[in-house]
Amino acid sequence: MKCLFSYLLFSFALSVNPLFSQDGTRDVIGKVFYKKKVFKIIFFDYKGVGEWPHRLPDGVFAFIIPDSTFQKQYPNILYDLAMSWAKEKMVSTRTFIAKPEGTVFITNGSIRNGTFKLLVRFDEMRIDDTKAIFVFHTTAVTYNAEMVGRYVKIAARLRKEKNGWKIKRLKISKIPCCDNFSST
Repeated sequence: MKCLFSYLLFSFALSVNPLFSQDGTRDVIGKVFYKKKVFKIIFFDYKGVGEWPHRLPDGVFAFIIPDSTFQKQYPNILYDLAMSWAKEKMVSTRTFIAKPEGTVFITNGSIRNGTFKLLVRFDEMRIDDTKAIFVFHTTAVTYNAEMVGRYVKIAARLRKEKNGWKIKRLKISKIPCCDNFSST
């Protein structure tokens, strides 16, 4: 009986753990990021400089900054980034969503090397069982002329339906470049 009680208590603890809701958060982020008009803005052809492991292979990527808003949903993300070499053989970068059309990475390292021309920083993430509000903006460490038109703030409202999350409202607003990662 004592073992059964311990098992039930442990199962309940896992179900209320923040990690439990992370799959839903990943689904919401993926739904917005891979929406065609958002994808064209935040993903770019990455061509790194230097040698592996300080450089990712060339590809179509988007990069998330693990800011405090993101850390509320993924409280262990900085620890995971510190362990990224052991887990994925990447330095301070972790695969977040991998799809054939492009990969989303979380990174907090080497952003000043100029190869991460566009970065995503979250302003707001509120997700519950039936609806989600998701606001983020793109930024860079320095102005990149080839990214003109890609410095934007994106606000999305989603609703959960039988087949998964559906975007109900999507607003894209242009913003000036290079706010040194501050919220706009």
